[in-house]
Amino acid sequence: MNQQELHNRITTLNDYELFYKDYYDARKDKQSLQIFLDNLDIEFVKEHNLIIPDLKDTIPPIYLEEWFFDTSSKQNIFVQKHNCYSPNNPHKHNFFELLYVLEGSCKQTIGDISFDMKKGDVCLIPPEIIHNISVFDESIVIDIVIRRATFEDMFLNFLRSNNILSKFFMHNLYAPQATDYIIFHTNDDKEIESLIMDIFLEYINKEIYFNELLNNNLTSLFAKILRNYEDTCELPPEVNKNRTQAYELVRFIKDNYKDITLDDVAKHFHFTIEYTSRLIKKVTNSTFTKILRTTRLDISLALLTDTNISISDISNEIGYENVEHFIRIFKNQYNLTPSEYRKIYSTI
Repeated sequence: MNQQELHNRITTLNDYELFYKDYYDARKDKQSLQIFLDNLDIEFVKEHNLIIPDLKDTIPPIYLEEWFFDTSSKQNIFVQKHNCYSPNNPHKHNFFELLYVLEGSCKQTIGDISFDMKKGDVCLIPPEIIHNISVFDESIVIDIVIRRATFEDMFLNFLRSNNILSKFFMHNLYAPQATDYIIFHTNDDKEIESLIMDIFLEYINKEIYFNELLNNNLTSLFAKILRNYEDTCELPPEVNKNRTQAYELVRFIKDNYKDITLDDVAKHFHFTIEYTSRLIKKVTNSTFTKILRTTRLDISLALLTDTNISISDISNEIGYENVEHFIRIFKNQYNLTPSEYRKIYSTI
């Protein structure tokens, strides 16, 4: 399939959209709605995870990334067209979501804030944020689901940079009450549009190395957006001071992961050790030890899958002088030894 064929496919209403359009039309009249519900194939609705607000048991409390990704899969990105006419359904999920308006417009509601999205708009929504998107015509909105569980492994180098997107992701990976959303207005930028369609195509075609290309193309998309639209992006009206502190603390720990101590963090920010420990817990809902361990293990994952460096050298590289200690920590986290993980997930 090429881009033109993909465009033709997504501009035609699919079976789910036709179903939702019938439901949308039926809800305009009480009698029509009752007839629709009386003739509804409940098994079809449940089998395809369709949302019917008039039937409360079809509405999940949270959307889970496990619905899109097999836990043993290397795949980190899921791409689909947002179904036109799907009903309003305020929800939250445990993954990152990128929405792109290819044609037309839609309405996005995040918390108490509602706004219109037009052609070229890119909206990033983090985990655990209640939101709702309304597309009650045949506008085309592309939905990219990004797995949270492997996010740092995928975008390790990107997260170590200092820009508004890396801050956005870091806030939402480590800080409670995180940034609700971020929007970029790319208008009729054909390069951005082509990149997103390439991502969609890679996902649809699933040719050899498609997962690696999905990750690379998404990183390229982030870089292109930052290059041209970082200065004009939109953030929620309120910026919590804790979010800035959380980013600065975590960034310093991650930049110095190999041999950093809590005392080093305290001295850098001119705090006492006790206050630093309490502050990290307050603004990240985690601890220094957990953040450091997560950082080291995330780096070890990349080294295991993308290089032939020995386990001993990886252990030393990430700050564990005792390789047996590293192996124990790794196995406790992933239920696999580093060697077993490399055998399953190596990309070389």
